[in-house]
Amino acid sequence: MKADIIARNLSKTFNNGLTTLKNLNFEITEGDFVSLVGPSGCGKSTLLRLIAKLEMPSEGSLQVYHDQIAFVFQDAHLLPWRNVFENISLPLELQKISPAEKKSLTEQALEKIGLKDFASAYPAQLSGGMKMRVSLARALVTQPKLLLMDEPFAALDEVSRASLEEDLRKLWLEKKMTIVFVTHSISEACFLTNRALVLSSRPGQIVLDKKISLPENRKLEITLSPEFSKTAREILEVLSANTQQDMAAQL
Repeated sequence: MKADIIARNLSKTFNNGLTTLKNLNFEITEGDFVSLVGPSGCGKSTLLRLIAKLEMPSEGSLQVYHDQIAFVFQDAHLLPWRNVFENISLPLELQKISPAEKKSLTEQALEKIGLKDFASAYPAQLSGGMKMRVSLARALVTQPKLLLMDEPFAALDEVSRASLEEDLRKLWLEKKMTIVFVTHSISEACFLTNRALVLSSRPGQIVLDKKISLPENRKLEITLSPEFSKTAREILEVLSANTQQDMAAQL
């Protein structure tokens, strides 16, 4: 498989002198599903913004071999005066897609995300989980090759989160787009993704590149399995050791 993203000695320092990422080296292959895991402030979201070309590296290089990129943020960012159909179709309008194609693509996105019966509803009428489904459908409607997600399920209740995780995993298996997913949750990273890049405390450096060797078709019951627990424990141990080292260095 060819590489979609290649980072070489990648660092990011902001104008105020704060270095958030330091000497990152990694490759993400086409069609992979990768999570970025690490403590708050370690640069996970900054790395996602660099991949999206919303920020530029301070040092090193970052090659992204796709222009068809979609970004899902933690907040759904829906326009309250537009209904579900109109919110999802917005990127197609901006691309000046023909009305017939816009209608077809939007209806497909509604179907995939389970929103067919809510096309005429407005954001104020939707739960948090439904709003996030609209946000995800809006990202998918352009049929991106690279999907970037910044803790999109963090604010949801456990039931909504679990449902969206299962649906996202199914969508990835169907579309096999490349996904880079930021999360604080080790369990979420293990359930959703095929590989976890674990970052240290700021400035973020890769302290573990972990392949998640679980079955491709996953149900929530897998979180109770010994294999799942072993994978999660390995990531947790690396994070805990790094945190203890960071605290000791500050004393």
